[in-house]
Amino acid sequence: MQADRGPGEAAKATLRDLAGELAATPLRVRTLVVLGDLLASDGDHAVARPVLREAVAPAESLAEADDLADYEVNRARDVVERLA
Repeated sequence: MQADRGPGEAAKATLRDLAGELAATPLRVRTLVVLGDLLASDGDHAVARPVLREAVAPAESLAEADDLADYEVNRARDVVERLA
């Protein structure tokens, strides 16, 4: 699913909806990272930071975390550092 495609505001709304429907899984982590990265790219740093932190927190405890989820967590950390 390419939930982040389309106009920026529509993509953000779709990603927020998707994240709200998902349990703490690697897919939710990826969704939050994409949303946070999009928000940061749009200059909305105050909103991006907590979204990215929300992505990182459960990812560290996911027993089923995979390499892609690890990549996304590292990506989220990198974006948060750039926003600091």
